[in-house]
Amino acid sequence: MTITIFREITLRQIVTGQSKDISLRQLHDQLTELMKEIDGFEEEKNKMLAGFALRGGDGSQAENLRKQLDGESQRFFRRKDEIMRRIGEVQELREGEEIAAGSLEGPWELKVGDDFTALGRAQIVLKDGVVAEIRTD
Repeated sequence: MTITIFREITLRQIVTGQSKDISLRQLHDQLTELMKEIDGFEEEKNKMLAGFALRGGDGSQAENLRKQLDGESQRFFRRKDEIMRRIGEVQELREGEEIAAGSLEGPWELKVGDDFTALGRAQIVLKDGVVAEIRTD
């Protein structure tokens, strides 16, 4: 008797010059987009605060608004720091190095007597987007 189950398959990537270039380009694109978002947010933040002041808003309300907007600014800058950290990590990778690249689920025919611990050991190794190796134990 067999049943079909789904198991996690680990994706691994062999680092090449091409894969580093692609990753760096994607991260730089993310950074560029984020910087546009930050610029737009800062402009809107300044308009809101100036408008609030012109309307003669209450000092405590203005301070609450400023704190709220500053908190949002900090979230943007944490995202920027994360992207910068990832750029540094990619730059440090050595060609030929094998790194974790994610996971996916795949079907598995499970039958009586199978080694259940082996289910989690499936790996697909990619090199420049092409399957270079499949590991099952």
